[in-house]
Amino acid sequence: MAKTKDLPVAGGKLSFDEKHNPIVPALIIEVKDGKPTFVDKISF
Repeated sequence: MAKTKDLPVAGGKLSFDEKHNPIVPALIIEVKDGKPTFVDKISF
């Protein structure tokens, strides 16, 4: 897993750091009046 870099996943590209922690963007979705709307994409 540590060698995984830029694996395409639903939210973007998945990688792992040297401690095997995932590095992947998170999508912020707002549901208003029953409709999901993309708000932002953050990486951490």
